[in-house]
Amino acid sequence: MKYLLEIYRRLPAFTATVIVLVAILYLTLVPRPLPDTGISLFQGADKLVHAAMFAALTYVATIDTCIWRSRSASMLVSLLIATASTVVGGGIELIQSGMAMGRSAEWLDFVSDAAGSVLISVMYIRRWPAVLWRVVCG
Repeated sequence: MKYLLEIYRRLPAFTATVIVLVAILYLTLVPRPLPDTGISLFQGADKLVHAAMFAALTYVATIDTCIWRSRSASMLVSLLIATASTVVGGGIELIQSGMAMGRSAEWLDFVSDAAGSVLISVMYIRRWPAVLWRVVCG
């Protein structure tokens, strides 16, 4: 684990955050980013995917901030990261509303984005579960 952490720390600042952000932009803005598998999901599954994507963005941005600052992020910094992640989600929904490529903006997608971001921020602030943060953020 420490070996992987050392590799991660050698990357340019916020590399992981940029990778996750690019993946989210691709998945949310490309008309058909994944092939059709024919598997039907339960109603609202896309909302869980939105929450998971923005939870991942907030998590990775928080870890990158801890590494960049060489110390734990404060509560304020954690909330600012969650806010920035939520703003990105809102921006994506606004872009989708202007696209004529089969994508549509939904308020519930934005709410799901915010919920995922806030959940991770609260988990960081409360240090729960600690294993998600202890190794990198102390």
